[in-house]
Amino acid sequence: MFTSRNYVLEVYKERSFSKAAKNLFISQPALSATIKRIEEKIGEDLFDRSTTPISLTACGEEYVRIANEINSAEENFVAYTKNLKGLKTGKLVLGGTNLNISYVLPAILEEYQKAFPNIVVHLEERNIEELEQALDLGEIDFLIDSSDLDQNRFSSYIYQNESVIMAIPKFYKCNEELTSYRLSRRDVILDKHLKEDFPILPLNLVAEEKFILLKETSDTYKRVESLFAKYDIQPSVHLHLDQQSSAFSLACAGLGITFISDTLVKNSAFHPNLCYYKIDTSLSARHIQFHKKRGRHLTYAMQAFLDMTNVEEKK
Repeated sequence: MFTSRNYVLEVYKERSFSKAAKNLFISQPALSATIKRIEEKIGEDLFDRSTTPISLTACGEEYVRIANEINSAEENFVAYTKNLKGLKTGKLVLGGTNLNISYVLPAILEEYQKAFPNIVVHLEERNIEELEQALDLGEIDFLIDSSDLDQNRFSSYIYQNESVIMAIPKFYKCNEELTSYRLSRRDVILDKHLKEDFPILPLNLVAEEKFILLKETSDTYKRVESLFAKYDIQPSVHLHLDQQSSAFSLACAGLGITFISDTLVKNSAFHPNLCYYKIDTSLSARHIQFHKKRGRHLTYAMQAFLDMTNVEEKK
């Protein structure tokens, strides 16, 4: 009904079929036939052909009003897509655990918002299980985490390396026998624990202590579980928590030994109540990654985010 609206608008503008046909580069009979088909589909005449020049009927006036609205909407949409390409509008939804929302994303988002101030950024802070579900449902664009997700369902982009280390409350007596393995916060900041010649703490030396672990769905828990299995240890677990930052805080309060990322140690405030230790490298090394649902269209805002972070897609 409105697919040939510009023919109607041209006749309305010129008040003449012959002039309109000339402007449209078609024959007058072809234009008249097109207008007639529109009128037959509507069931009403659009033009009063008895007047000179021809004029609109009441139905024709309403048709022209709607046709102009459609053209205006199309023009606005074209302008919108151009703005999308120029990143003058758009939205980016990022999800992460408390650790990554607090310590990984701020520096990235500061740079991103300076470059693209008109992109609206939303953050979703949840546990990893909820975040993975939200990513799968399309509720978030990227999930930022160190977990390895199913590559059949998700595409992953490596942002940076990180390592899991052990944190023991300073007043625990076992620390006295572990001085040759001990790391200070400054040592962690300087990546001393990443050097091959720095000794790995044998887990059996703390096997009788109480532990604070993350819940089973987290990547940290899976690595620590493998570590305990390697040393044939059944740990005494005091607490299971959702967030790494919570485990860190409770370890500072002396409630148990925990395992945290060096990203947390490097970026959080100094806590004098903890001693740090290197664990088995094959289980501690991992990547902070940006995950997206496989096959999901990359919006201009999403592509700009990937470009800015210089990430490498995981194969």
